Amino acid sequence: MEDARFQSLRVAGERVLLRPHVAGDAEPAFELVHAREPILRWLVWNGPERVEELRVTYARWLAPADGQGEGRGDFHFAIVERESERLVGSIGVRFSGHSEIGDVGYWVGEPFWGRGYGTEAVALASHVAFELLGAQALSAWVFVGNEASRIVLERSGYSLVRTVRGRLRPGPGQHDEWYFTLLRSEWERAPDRPRPRIEVEPERE
Repeated sequence: MEDARFQSLRVAGERVLLRPHVAGDAEPAFELVHAREPILRWLVWNGPERVEELRVTYARWLAPADGQGEGRGDFHFAIVERESERLVGSIGVRFSGHSEIGDVGYWVGEPFWGRGYGTEAVALASHVAFELLGAQALSAWVFVGNEASRIVLERSGYSLVRTVRGRLRPGPGQHDEWYFTLLRSEWERAPDRPRPRIEVEPERE
């Protein structure tokens, strides 16, 4: 996917919209995730200490080299509530080491839990990965006990493959993880998979 095409991409479902992060997302994202233990306890990340950390990260994600080149890179999206245009969370598809196998990671701010936003965001990101990025398989890692994320993934067609014992996480100690996968063939056969209603791409000259 060309840089300009990715930076202009908008993928909309019924309730949420996925778009690349912009600098203005830093403040609302900081409010949603900084020192928010109910979210951070399930992430392989201790969260930002300052808003500037997120500004720098979002700028790097939009740099020309991101998501491009040999081996492919990462594709990060803001999850936005369509009705209010408020930032809900973040989701990414990473292609580390293999251009056809992606890893999905996401978080949704606590005020937006229980609305189906995470499920729809995962479904939309899966559509982007399979339909636009040519992925053949997607995976996701979830700490054991994170039942909400397990439900999100299973509703999006992902299957629990195995439990991995003693995976590392930030700080002291280890934690078991669930490993989920979704194959392209499974995604294509799913009769009820969401189709994004809107995809806005840059005009071709």
